[in-house]
Amino acid sequence: NLASFLVAEASSSKVDTLDGGIKAGLKFCGLSAIEESMLTLEPGLRNLYVPVRDSMEALTNMDKGHCQLAILAKQNFENSQRGEDTHCNKAAVGKVLLAIGNAMPIRSDLQAPMSWAMTVQMFSGAYDAAAAQAKQAYLAPYVCGSQGGDEAKEGMEFAEMTSVFIIAVAGLAFGFFANFLRYESRLAQRRLSGSASVTDQGQPAEGAAEPEEPEEQPTLEVFVRGRLPKGERGAAPRVVVRYLDADDDISPSLSSTVDV
Repeated sequence: NLASFLVAEASSSKVDTLDGGIKAGLKFCGLSAIEESMLTLEPGLRNLYVPVRDSMEALTNMDKGHCQLAILAKQNFENSQRGEDTHCNKAAVGKVLLAIGNAMPIRSDLQAPMSWAMTVQMFSGAYDAAAAQAKQAYLAPYVCGSQGGDEAKEGMEFAEMTSVFIIAVAGLAFGFFANFLRYESRLAQRRLSGSASVTDQGQPAEGAAEPEEPEEQPTLEVFVRGRLPKGERGAAPRVVVRYLDADDDISPSLSSTVDV
């Protein structure tokens, strides 16, 4: 993604917005490749836009007085502050003016695995480390002390993403905890409402239904009558089953005797 910013003189320019430069009647140097897009975005640039071939020409024209401001991709402007022919007296100001996608097309069957692989590498930090190593190997170092290098900036981008992820996880955990407290509060209210019909003395409150006493269940007792005498195997014991009600009275109709 190529994001274009407004570039101005760091010390003398008081304009930091596109609209402010147009109202002041200042000239804008910008790539001829984005001239049509910029004129569509802001028609007021029609008589103020000075098309150039590349970023270095735009910055050089600023030094020559052909234009007072430039519209450049941030990456191209930062690369202009490397090596010998630098422009340390200029700075990117304001917000993004134009963003153009800069990507290679990928086959539809490779989009999902490539996206997954790049996401894993970015979150692990491997992508940022490889990008910083490649820039150190193939690009000249920064000579403008105030710039600080885009390697550090790109490293901060991942750190910022990580902090946002941590904040999101913390918010999610807080939401779960709040819902848990609400659930416990509702359970406590239900318990209190269930016991509200009974007064402190244990007597039912007015209008409360009398609690139903559980039905008395008969008690089953099993007695074994008769034992096998020692040395004898022929005598079989008998099992007598008797049912006792709540008053310990035997219910003859429910009692029975079983030969074992």
